[in-house]
Amino acid sequence: MLTPQQAGQERAERGWLGAGPPVIIGRPGVRPSLRVRALNAEAFLVAAVIVASTLVALLWAAVHPFGGGPDTPPDEPAQFEVARFIAEHDRFPVFDKETDFDRTFCYGAAGPCYTTYATRPGSSSVISAGFMKLQHAVTGAPYTTLGNAARLTSVLSIPIYVFFLWMTIQLLLSERLVRITALMLGSFIPQVTFIGSIVTDHAISLAAGAAVTYLSLRLLRDGFRG
Repeated sequence: MLTPQQAGQERAERGWLGAGPPVIIGRPGVRPSLRVRALNAEAFLVAAVIVASTLVALLWAAVHPFGGGPDTPPDEPAQFEVARFIAEHDRFPVFDKETDFDRTFCYGAAGPCYTTYATRPGSSSVISAGFMKLQHAVTGAPYTTLGNAARLTSVLSIPIYVFFLWMTIQLLLSERLVRITALMLGSFIPQVTFIGSIVTDHAISLAAGAAVTYLSLRLLRDGFRG
């Protein structure tokens, strides 16, 4: 297909009444170039990976046991308690001054024991508390039973992580097949799926880390622009 500049030059050379018909740019029925089709296929694959990785995390969040036990992540109940307290009281817990909030949690009867997760940054717990309040308003279920609602924060962190992972890969890799392979490897690491399916601040940290990595690389490549 000729560019508009090339078409205009051709018309100028042969005149509007020349032997051939005028060139029509972008006429219907013209098949897209191989490059355009490859880019469309790549975009489709990227979207499919983002959706699939999110659905896998959502599935694990739905079926993974919650509430303590041999099949439950040992620190998930402690992280859930922070979100539960915020949802019930609309504020952060005050260390050593709450009657319905444990200051420590233990991995077993013999320990080891650690201080509450309320000492960490609370963005993940606040978002989880919002999902819990929403489900509580709709269903009326007690906050202590809303573990799956609290897990949605981690689930929704996964597509953010995968998106910025893809943006970073585009900056670093030029080969299309290598880019897609790297994206799939980074998106379906079992540990990524695991932390995307439980109540934990690791998932939102993963998403934030991916975003910071991409923005840092962009800054190093392009510098500050006024």
